[in-house]
Amino acid sequence: MAMIIGMDSWIIQDGNYSDFRVGEIREFALEFYPISLGNIESKNAITPQKGDLYEINGKVDYVDNDSWVIDFGLKAFQESSPPEGIKIGDKVSGVFYLGVDPFFYFERLKDKDGFPDITYKWQIEKIEMETTPFIETAPRTFERDKTKESYIEITETNAWEDFEGSACYLLYCKKL
Repeated sequence: MAMIIGMDSWIIQDGNYSDFRVGEIREFALEFYPISLGNIESKNAITPQKGDLYEINGKVDYVDNDSWVIDFGLKAFQESSPPEGIKIGDKVSGVFYLGVDPFFYFERLKDKDGFPDITYKWQIEKIEMETTPFIETAPRTFERDKTKESYIEITETNAWEDFEGSACYLLYCKKL
């Protein structure tokens, strides 16, 4: 299964991973953030949208007060209070960001009773770095200028130097 997975430079800068290189095999869990969320009655599926965003139909595989896991053929987690009323077995659908686990899973969540093993091996096939310029949207508040979105292909990350230490990457990966 080929996927595009997001990662910010701070994840590497925190010492949780070394820089990533094309051709490497790496192990990590997937973290998700729902952009939109609803209930469904269909089978598990994942459909690429744009970059690291996916339309996902999945089933809730684990839930507690501060984290939850969905299974859409792969399992991904969010360390955040799940939506009210969500329980194991519920089917969910929506648009989700998928990214590299910063540290939540491998430092804490994997040791919780009943938390599923969600680490996967990935072949890094391509890396893109976002070069979209920042614009000031309020005094001393900067956001990416979505009208000038751009990326360049790189062979390896350099988290401390790329985009002045504020890089966002897209990892084109194949699940092994």
